[in-house]
Amino acid sequence: QTYGKWHPDESNRPEIDDAPVFTPTEEEFKDAIGYIASIRPQVEKYGICRIVPPSSWRPPCPLKEKSFWKCTEFNTRVQQVDKLQNREPKKKETQPRVQKKRKRRKKLRFGMSQKLRSAESADQDEKFGFQSGSDFTLEEFQKYADMFKEQYFGMKGSDEISLFEIKQHKEMWRPSVEEIEGEYWRIVVCPDDEVEVDYGADLDTAIFSSGFPKSYLSDANKQDPYGLSCWNLNNLRRQPRSVLSFETEDISGVVVPWLYVGMCFSSFC
Repeated sequence: QTYGKWHPDESNRPEIDDAPVFTPTEEEFKDAIGYIASIRPQVEKYGICRIVPPSSWRPPCPLKEKSFWKCTEFNTRVQQVDKLQNREPKKKETQPRVQKKRKRRKKLRFGMSQKLRSAESADQDEKFGFQSGSDFTLEEFQKYADMFKEQYFGMKGSDEISLFEIKQHKEMWRPSVEEIEGEYWRIVVCPDDEVEVDYGADLDTAIFSSGFPKSYLSDANKQDPYGLSCWNLNNLRRQPRSVLSFETEDISGVVVPWLYVGMCFSSFC
């Protein structure tokens, strides 16, 4: 849901250091805890890093299976991007109430039909300070996210630009990663518009599923090298030198991994 549009001339990209990237060898990659310990001194000052597996390591993604992609629903939260720094957007402060309502109705006509959350589920989110969104399957969420991006960046035509022109020059109208980042920071740092996105957060992989195979779910997976891998987040806490190996309970978000499903502009920190 958006009441704004792309302002490429007002792009705002603060100078932020990139997180360090590491590329372990096949031998180093055999020991997840040992490798993490070896790079710790370099990573500590950043608080985050990216580890790129060897090219031979290509685990399957169970979430792409039809039973999950098309059938399994997850809850979303609404994130107000323009309020990530707790500032009211300028247009909201000055815009007359009647005009805002008219604009809202106009935008909703471009929206995608969504299933509403149950009252019980929505109330639970409100208790924790979150605004509940709609329920989606992964397939539905991908369509919704693509539609938002196309509308926001003007890739579906407008009064000024015809859809025919966009199709004729498709690449010209597709924003780059740098342009998307610049627009994101413009919304956050100098909010002129109301911009809301949905994202799936804190999804318990014990209930929803995981991006990695789970070796303990079937005999077939017990022979799967990816199901047994020390880099499989379902197994990481079972590694001998992991402090979590002493925890006997399956604590969600600590021992059991969480899954996050994002779209353009959704943020987590």
